[in-house]
Formats: sequence, C-alpha cells, structure tokens
Amino acid sequence: MRWRLLAILVSVAVAPAAPAVELADGKLTVSGSGAWAWLRTDRNLYVGGKPSGNWDTATFDLLLTARPRPELMLTAQAGFDPPSGDEGEHVSLAWVFAEWRFSDLARVRIGKVQQPFGNYGELQFIGTARPFYTLATSVYGPADMSAEGYWGVGVTGEWTAASGFGLQWDAYGGALETSSYEAWHPLETPPTFDKPETEDRFASNLVGGRLTLLTPWEWLLRVSGSHSKIGSGDEERLPFYVIGASLFHRGEVLWVSAEAFQSAEKGQETQRAAYLELAAFLGRHFQVAVRGEVDRVTLPGVGGSPLLRHDEIALGLNYWFDPGFVVKASCHAVRGKRFAEAEDPGTAYPWNEPTERTDLFVVGMQFSF
Repeated sequence: MRWRLLAILVSVAVAPAAPAVELADGKLTVSGSGAWAWLRTDRNLYVGGKPSGNWDTATFDLLLTARPRPELMLTAQAGFDPPSGDEGEHVSLAWVFAEWRFSDLARVRIGKVQQPFGNYGELQFIGTARPFYTLATSVYGPADMSAEGYWGVGVTGEWTAASGFGLQWDAYGGALETSSYEAWHPLETPPTFDKPETEDRFASNLVGGRLTLLTPWEWLLRVSGSHSKIGSGDEERLPFYVIGASLFHRGEVLWVSAEAFQSAEKGQETQRAAYLELAAFLGRHFQVAVRGEVDRVTLPGVGGSPLLRHDEIALGLNYWFDPGFVVKASCHAVRGKRFAEAEDPGTAYPWNEPTERTDLFVVGMQFSF
C-alpha cells in the first residue's frame, strides 16, 4: 500500500514521496528531501564522481506550500547544494509559483513552475521516488532535454473515470534555463579545442505540454514535448524542440521507468536518448535495480565519434529503512565521451580528451518527509 500511495502522488505531480508536516490546521505544509553520497570513478569526471572520490555531495531541498483558501495554493522550494569550484554552498530557488484551482479539469499556475516533463520532471529532487541515486544523465542531466522549472504560465488538469482510467494534461509557456554539456567542439568546423564546460542555456518563446494516460493498474503512459528558441549568452537563439514518450509504474514489488526523447537545434545537433530502469523489492527492505541508457548526437557532416556517444549500464542494491529513508549502492559502466570530462582541467582538447571508458561507484543515502 505504501508504494501504491507513491504512485498516486506521482500521477498528480505532488512532489513529496513521504508524508509532509502540516501546520496552521493544514493551511501550511512543510516537506523536504536530502541526499548524500560518496562517488568515485576509476578515471574521468562523471556526474559528480572523480578518481579521488567525492565526499562533498550533501544536498537539501525545503518545500513550503500554503493554502490560504481552498482554491489557492502558494508553493516555494529552496535548494542547498554543495560548493562548486571556489564558491561556497549554493542556495537556489527551484520553484516559486501560485496556483488557482477552477476545478479538477483546470488549475492555473504562474511564476517559476515545475516543468511537466517525462516521469521525473517534478520529482527530480526526491531521491526516494527512484531506485538509483542519480537520474538518467541523457534525459535529466546536462543534455538540454529538461529543466527544473520554467518562468511563465501553465494550466494542468485531470479527469478520471469510474473504471480507473483517466487523463492528466499540462500546457505551459514562457522561458526556461537548461544545463548543457557539449563535448564535440573538436569535431565542429572550424574546430574548437577549448575544454568544454557545463553551461546554462536560455530558452525563450517556450511552449510545451505533457499528456498522461492513467490506468487502474498503476501504469502511466506519457507524451511530453516543447518548442523554444535557445542560445547561450549573446549568441543567436535558434529554434529548438524536444519530444518523447514515457512509461511509468510503481507497484508493491516492481518499479518501471522507460523513456525515449529526441531534441534538435536548427542547423546544429540532433540528439536521441533513451533508458530503461527496472527495480524489484526482495521482501520489505531490500531492492535490486538495473538501468540501461543510450545517447546519440548527430552533427551535420560529421561521422560517428565517442564524443557523440553515451552508453551506460547500472546495477544497484538498496536498503529501505522506511519509504522516506533509503541507503543506496550502485556501479555504473559507461562507454563513450558524451558526458565524461578529463580529470585535468588545465589542458585543452584534443590532448586532454577523456578516455572512452568510465566506471562509477556510488554509495549514499536519500530521505524525504
């Protein structure tokens, strides 16, 4: 029953995966999530892991939700992240928006709003909502596919039949900021040999949406997409789209998440990414998990290269003390250089390209309330 409740929470895009704390007769809800892990690679840098091991990974997110009246909801989430470079702890505002409920069929949101994207768009900060410590890099990492939120206006609604089938819909418009890592600069014409870095890209003129089919068997089928004009800094913003499909299930024993997306920037790269994530409970506390992931980038006039490829197989073992607290261990075998970085940051490409193979080991914990 615990995991059935989680499936219901996910289907209606409610962030916490564990009971929140209610104050002021339920008019104010406080919830949060945290994580810490030791991440080590055998070579290269990848998703926070490095050959010397990375201990400084603790994060915490605090979500406040106020309901001053039945039709009105006010939500804000602040995130506390580990130091980056020479900077200290980083504090960011992930979401801050107001929602007005006209009916179950239409709720309007305005502000910086959670992006309705795929299976984990609204749940990306909640480690207890997934079987691995990290999300699939090619879809939720620095790949321009998704963002934590958008600035603008959106509408969401849901309809459920007596049979248990239903539809949930989201539509939104405005702007957002994505995280991007482009490893293929040496392949471009003319080539760029500076070491690529993860950068933020701004997408304006954004329109997007997601349609979810709800089933009585706790399986969700989704289609997500968006169109915008994207660019970095003062560079020209080019038309850019993302579209894909998702399958999601949370049962008492079996967890499933499968997604496939394609993105394209006009006259530039096209990216195709997909993953399949399976997890099963062995009794009340132990959970085993496996994830396979692929990512391919196509550049005009450029053949195949490890800089355009990412293949990953991950195996995990988790111990759930409670639905709100889990300890996770996993190993990840990565082939390709799409998201890997060389450990020495001071030498330019191509003499300091990352190696084609990276193995990542993760041991950590995640909680939510």
